[in-house]
Amino acid sequence: MESGSSREDLPMKIEKLKLSDKDDAATEDYSDVSLRLLDLRDVDDFMEWSADENVNKFCSGFTFKCKEDAMRYITDVIIRDPWFRAICLNGKPIGSISVSPFDGSDRCRGEIGYKLSSKVLPQRR
Repeated sequence: MESGSSREDLPMKIEKLKLSDKDDAATEDYSDVSLRLLDLRDVDDFMEWSADENVNKFCSGFTFKCKEDAMRYITDVIIRDPWFRAICLNGKPIGSISVSPFDGSDRCRGEIGYKLSSKVLPQRR
């Protein structure tokens, strides 16, 4: 960087993320993917992927069949977890990602886990 210049002087160009080169109408727009905290307003979306057998087939953890249990879990566990985030598409939670730190001599390590709604995954043909 030249002397006297700053980051504000650099031209900034932000483009939407494009996950596919296909330009047909059938291509989904995944350009607005974000992470955020999950709260009780998201309970219906949370239920959608947490009760999905296709999602939980290879995941450990809880499945929730009733809304009250899911709300209790969000309140007692998720909101208190500093490493849990909702994966959102266009602002709607479609999954979750979290980090679980290890203990003891492995405390500098952890495990990353995620769940993603089967409705947004490509279907096998």
